[in-house]
Amino acid sequence: MDRREFIKTCAAGAAVATALPLMAQDAKPQPPDYKQFLPIRCRATIPDWAKNEIATTLARYKAWKGDDMTVAFPLVTDVHCRPHTFPTDLSSFTVPKMHLLFAQLAGEEANADFIADLGDIDLDFAFTIDKDGKKKIRPYTPEEFMSRVAVQQALYAESKLPVLCSVGNHDHALNRFTSEQFGKAFNVTINQGKDFKITLCPTGDYGYYDMPDKKTRAIFLNTSDDGYYGYSIVQLEFIVNALASMQENWTAVIMQHFCIQHEIGHWATSIPHARAKRQDIVIRIMEDFVAHRKGELEGVQWNFTNGGNRWLAGCLAGDSHIDNYLKCNGVDYIISQGYGPMAPHNVIPGAHLTDFDSSKQMLIDFVAIKPAKHEVKIFRLGAGGAERDRGYNYGSTKQ
Repeated sequence: MDRREFIKTCAAGAAVATALPLMAQDAKPQPPDYKQFLPIRCRATIPDWAKNEIATTLARYKAWKGDDMTVAFPLVTDVHCRPHTFPTDLSSFTVPKMHLLFAQLAGEEANADFIADLGDIDLDFAFTIDKDGKKKIRPYTPEEFMSRVAVQQALYAESKLPVLCSVGNHDHALNRFTSEQFGKAFNVTINQGKDFKITLCPTGDYGYYDMPDKKTRAIFLNTSDDGYYGYSIVQLEFIVNALASMQENWTAVIMQHFCIQHEIGHWATSIPHARAKRQDIVIRIMEDFVAHRKGELEGVQWNFTNGGNRWLAGCLAGDSHIDNYLKCNGVDYIISQGYGPMAPHNVIPGAHLTDFDSSKQMLIDFVAIKPAKHEVKIFRLGAGGAERDRGYNYGSTKQ
């Protein structure tokens, strides 16, 4: 999809969004109980092509890992998957949402630490075909997007690993599904009753997960909690506390949907480039953390001068539907392509677009961190294969 067409589509949806909350209130939709769909994994036969992709990728990971201690996790982003229901055959993997099962299988086989979902499961729009065979787009009805929520819950419910979910800009159902509803549906519900503890903000839409034996904290954020793209003051204070409260010799990794380094995240036809409200403050917080400085902006204060040996392994994002990387002022910014649509003429210099068919291939990144060596390696599960593996060193200018 062309960027102009994409923006026009979003604008058309926004034009009707003001009336939709009233419609939702009148209809009083309730999300169906996701447990009615369970069990799933024992009824879904993983295809051989997916098993082979997982095996070859994990072989590369294990060779790189050696005997070193690593923090590892599958990263899924921008599934943008319609329709809002399960396929009739649970062993049909022609729709990307079913690929969440691949991420779980890869994570469990690799003894990974958690699964990161960077958002845009897409609760906004449905596609229909008119009598002339042309694709038309319309807002999901309340019942439809609530059904999509339940399907996503069910797909993750049987995960043996923590699932850390970030809110995407297409996950608010055109202002009808709040960040708090998202947090409760995903970060709270799909992880409850399991043998791990995730520290969440009061609304559940952002938080962090500690791995004390590996001295690592995975921080996941909501880049749409104040506007289409934006951070609230409350979330900024949470970010400061999450970084400042880490103990000596700990490493943080930050994960979110929107890449706030627009230099690497924008589309060629996107003018002006999208920016998140208060993104410059988040950038400043991260830069001051790695440089052991203090600062204050918009009343939010931080002091990392006594930080000692604490590190930031990077800021991972999706949203842009491309692969890209930038080290800027000591902070590493990484974009994972995921499943979102992208026209080749929209790919900016330095970025990479892997052309693939999501009905026959997966595109999931397997991220691995060596805290003791300050190394990150991102292995491609699926489309692009070993050629799309990439890595960097953090805490220095070395790449």
